[in-house]
Amino acid sequence: MSRSLPLCSIGYVFRNTAGPNCSNCGAPIASSAIACVFCSQLLHPPASPEEEARAVREQAVVLNRLASAGNTGPDAMRFCWQSAYIPTTVEALRLALLSAVAALPEVEDVDQAKALNVLVGAIHSRAAALADALCFHPDALEVTRQEAALHRRTIHDRGKSLRVALHAMPPSLPACCCSVPHP
Repeated sequence: MSRSLPLCSIGYVFRNTAGPNCSNCGAPIASSAIACVFCSQLLHPPASPEEEARAVREQAVVLNRLASAGNTGPDAMRFCWQSAYIPTTVEALRLALLSAVAALPEVEDVDQAKALNVLVGAIHSRAAALADALCFHPDALEVTRQEAALHRRTIHDRGKSLRVALHAMPPSLPACCCSVPHP
């Protein structure tokens, strides 16, 4: 099942552009691209392990650009993180995991937790899924599994800091809607 990102979510509307366009957001795309540079949608399945690693790198660039732009709404960012390609090779899984862990902020106070709640939940879920996939990948070396386990600990700790900050909210505030499990 393919979900479509509303064009207005990331602030771009493309009309009557010549050449190939992203089927998700309509942005013009280069013929050599694997992922859309505007919404991070995978344009076609990777044909090789090298192409899969390139797809993960292209999506990481888009996700980092959207995060640093500051004008992208949390729903659009959450969609991009949730719909990002899940790689199948060890090297591409490792790259995707490193990207997701690097994007997980250390939540320090209630205001930051409220602002990041929806987005952090999506990144947290993706990072945890990637770490698990890498830990149990049949082709992963033991050192790679150990690295994934260490990242899993970081993911857990950052999720815990989000839960602690959210539970410090006054009762009048809305309940947490993130996908991070609560004790």
